[in-house]
Amino acid sequence: MAANGAKLVAAIISTSERDRHIELFRDVLAMDVMSDQVLSGAEASQLWGVDVRSARVTLLATPPSYAGVALIEFDPVSEVVIREGMQGIDTDALKVIDVVTSDAEAGFERFERAGFVVSDVRSSYEIEDGSVTETHAYGPEGVVIGILDFHTIDASRFVEITDRVFSEAMSVSVPVDDLDPVVEWYERVLGMKVVHRYGFDAESFKDLVGTDSAAWNVRGTNIGRTTEEFYFGVIDYGTGDTERRSLRDRARPPHRGIAGALCTVDDLDLVVSTVAPQEIVGEPVELALGPLGRTPAITVVAPHGIVHTVVEIP
Repeated sequence: MAANGAKLVAAIISTSERDRHIELFRDVLAMDVMSDQVLSGAEASQLWGVDVRSARVTLLATPPSYAGVALIEFDPVSEVVIREGMQGIDTDALKVIDVVTSDAEAGFERFERAGFVVSDVRSSYEIEDGSVTETHAYGPEGVVIGILDFHTIDASRFVEITDRVFSEAMSVSVPVDDLDPVVEWYERVLGMKVVHRYGFDAESFKDLVGTDSAAWNVRGTNIGRTTEEFYFGVIDYGTGDTERRSLRDRARPPHRGIAGALCTVDDLDLVVSTVAPQEIVGEPVELALGPLGRTPAITVVAPHGIVHTVVEIP
């Protein structure tokens, strides 16, 4: 794997409500539409192993950062919403896209003005880096935006954009049942590394997540290239095996919601040679991703079931 490892550039959101997601990410979170491409059914099948007629791929990011989301509108759309009716602590499905706010009240107002619900719960907790207040806002199809207010933490340690109401996407979180194989896979296949660890047991966070589990000990392992770049937040809520369910069988395209991740590497052949054959979904497909240009892409599956569409940017 390249010395710098893969770069996480977008959370993949499978959607039947593309316009509403654009209102969320462009109008509320100030991302720009970077590209818009329609894949044929054959290309979509080859890339994600889906049986569809077509797939419209819209990439959004927050300039000057590259971090953002890739909206994929499959035709036909899936009837399954990945996290609909599920518990917040259920594992093996991407869950929350986190941003940092410089003005929490103005940020809440921006969500509400656009018709998105903001949780009444304000969870405050202490990590080794300092104090944080976290609130969740709810988009279509189970997409959750984590709004992080850093009280005593220098935001520039974790995001590039610190002078706006919202930063670029800082991280996308995924609760897991078994952390070690996930970390090993990211290191071996994508050349990423553990960039940050934290932990807390704040009771208010149980209310935010939506659990009354007696066992509670949140431990986060952030995986990426650096803390200043978009990264994966891999979480163990410490609730014990009986309190949570794995969503790995439903947390992938074309099912709706946060269904995967888009990453860039400088050598796609190296990824293919490193990953296990059964973890490769199909053959490479060329994607047109705005500033990234036209580039070959392939989809691979990690041990926790999350699909990663990996594109080559030499």
